[in-house]
Amino acid sequence: MLYCISTVRFSILVNGTPSGFLDTSRGIRQGDPLSPLLFVVVMEAFSKLMQKAEEEKYIRGFEIRGRNQEPMQITHLCYADDTILFCEPVLEQVGYVKCTLLCFEAASGLKVNLSKSEMVQIGQVSNLTNLVALLECKISTVPMKYLGMPLGARFKSKLIWDPILEKLGRKLAGWKHLYLSKGGRLTLLKSALSGLPLYYLSLYPISVSVAHRIEKLQCDFLWGGMDNVSKFPLVNWTNVCMPVAAGVLGIKNLILTNQALLGKWLWRFATEKDSYWRKVVALKYGVNPGNWVSGLGQGPYGISLWKYIRKGWAKFCVHTSFEVGNGACTRFWEDQWCGDQSLSAMFPSVRLVRHLHDWEKTPFQTFMGFVYLQQVHRDKEDQIRWSPDHNGKSAVKSYYKVLSGSPAQSFPWKPIWKSKVPPRVAFFVWIAAKGKILTMDNLQKRRICIVNWCCLCKTSGESPDHLLLHCSYCQAIWSFAFSLFGISWVMPAQIIDLLSSWMGGFGKSRAASVWGEVPHCVMWLLWRERNNRVFEG
Repeated sequence: MLYCISTVRFSILVNGTPSGFLDTSRGIRQGDPLSPLLFVVVMEAFSKLMQKAEEEKYIRGFEIRGRNQEPMQITHLCYADDTILFCEPVLEQVGYVKCTLLCFEAASGLKVNLSKSEMVQIGQVSNLTNLVALLECKISTVPMKYLGMPLGARFKSKLIWDPILEKLGRKLAGWKHLYLSKGGRLTLLKSALSGLPLYYLSLYPISVSVAHRIEKLQCDFLWGGMDNVSKFPLVNWTNVCMPVAAGVLGIKNLILTNQALLGKWLWRFATEKDSYWRKVVALKYGVNPGNWVSGLGQGPYGISLWKYIRKGWAKFCVHTSFEVGNGACTRFWEDQWCGDQSLSAMFPSVRLVRHLHDWEKTPFQTFMGFVYLQQVHRDKEDQIRWSPDHNGKSAVKSYYKVLSGSPAQSFPWKPIWKSKVPPRVAFFVWIAAKGKILTMDNLQKRRICIVNWCCLCKTSGESPDHLLLHCSYCQAIWSFAFSLFGISWVMPAQIIDLLSSWMGGFGKSRAASVWGEVPHCVMWLLWRERNNRVFEG
């Protein structure tokens, strides 16, 4: 590690070419993976100094009081080099904090950046000016930014989402003047725009109005034109935000994503028994029988944000089961620990306290035999399992699928999105399969006064299925394409039926590598020819 730190050299780019090297007196390369590790090691020493000051009663943090338990004191929280300290608004304690920081600077060689440090008062502090002068830092108020989150803000406030909306606006401002195909817009939407609000969604519940504002920005970007020119949204946004297997684009629904991310905290509470945040929540609320979930806060008691997250346990726990070890944390009747249901649901009549009728003995005997088959391991702890996932561990992706539900109808999404064609071509074929491309009949449905006439065959009205499958002009092209592969084909009634039946039948031959792209190529060329005739004559 000393070698990594002491051999750092930098080179300056002059006209794009490295020109010589400069040795440094301290520090490591920017972005070096050792950097966070070193900060953790160094801040561990600072944490020990703060703990020692607390033990000697020089510094007193804030207390978390629980239900019939000893209160917990918190004097500091560290995340790499971002540190938040707690003490009482007394000159002596602030002085001890400053002394601790000076000792840390002398021992580590680091220096606290007081110009970026802030003092925040909780409640009314009469001598705040004196305290700030002693610590030589700035004054701030709540809500304040800590680790990218608005610390102290009301968790249901719409204002906390303003930074996310501003970031989305700045991103879109740089893209709207570019000529981007629908496939390119979809790629940017999934890779860049959809990820921006995830950090906030993992902690704060999003309101319906804020979700609609973000989705409105996404929708306008996907369906809009160059320089913010508005165009028809060809598919309703509600249908766009569904799984790809349901025949849509697979853009994440913000409300369901938020629920899945908040549900992850419930899983972490059940599994991370030694984590610091869990101890705080367990002290504040207590734990329910089984130690899997915290108790409920009543009335104004407790932290509103955690109470909101805790309400999701009823929906979340339906998808959990238990692997019995010593049985200490598993409820015999209520938990799902043997079979696909709880014993209470499987054998409701067995719980009756009375003499059994003859016809009731069979369920009781079945129950006893079922229970005797289960094994208890005294040296092993009970474990909670996530039923929808085969590995038994909860993941946001898995919970999102559960919340989204199974697709109501099958859709040939693999022939569309798995083919080796440009994204804009795949996007067009998807719209065509939905019957939403702007043919003459669809334009009439949008109340545009236009003659419904096919410009290719000049004999019939123009619909997606007619234009791309049944027009005499396009049938000649389809016949030519099929003749290249030596096959004959009866065209189905709809595009979606064609894609559903388009299966590979050439084994590993050379033809198999291009067979899956034939419908995309033919339909894309037909659409371009149609547009050339309509718009260019």
